[in-house]
Amino acid sequence: MADRPADLDPYLPEHVRDALANDPRVGELGVQVVIRGGSLVLSGTVGSSERQAVAAELARGLAPGVLVVDETIVADFPEPTDAEVEHLP
Repeated sequence: MADRPADLDPYLPEHVRDALANDPRVGELGVQVVIRGGSLVLSGTVGSSERQAVAAELARGLAPGVLVVDETIVADFPEPTDAEVEHLP
């Protein structure tokens, strides 16, 4: 377990961002990941509560022993109307 922020890999946020973007269960590019006070903090907007949970789970798996603080919010995107779907290519 990391005792001080200095113990954390400075590239950890980038590794987590990469995992969040490339994991098909998450696929999120807009999640910010930073080290704050010895914790790994996720923030930004995700598309569903399922993606939110998987994002935190992935971060915890990549940073064992590090407190992961999930500050992400779930977007409230309305379902497309039938007329909108008809115009999709």
